[in-house]
Amino acid sequence: MFSNDDDGFKSLDRWIRDLLTSFKLSQVIVGREPTGHYWLSLAGWLKYKAIEAVLVNPHLVKKNKENRDNTRSKSDKKDALVIADMVKNGYYSPVRFVVSNDTNVPPFYFATGNSERCKNSIATCI
Repeated sequence: MFSNDDDGFKSLDRWIRDLLTSFKLSQVIVGREPTGHYWLSLAGWLKYKAIEAVLVNPHLVKKNKENRDNTRSKSDKKDALVIADMVKNGYYSPVRFVVSNDTNVPPFYFATGNSERCKNSIATCI
């Protein structure tokens, strides 16, 4: 778990760099459910760090989780495994950033329906 602030993002950055080095990987995909507004600051930070951010459908996460062990039990660890598996298999939507020319309108983040697989990468869930 990482806090949704600068310290948490720095911790996440160290963890990602350690994983890339340990597994001799060249890139990473960070996947998460777009629940609430909490994912927005993380998505912006990942874009700033040039790390690919993707979103998985919360409804599909729930269904996949139930299919995995035939129970409705919920835990952060179980969610992370399901999300990582979905990202690994290409069941996600990339985050797209749209910025208005109007300085009074903040950047708007949304996901498109396009999915891509990333070879030689790891799926990380926050």
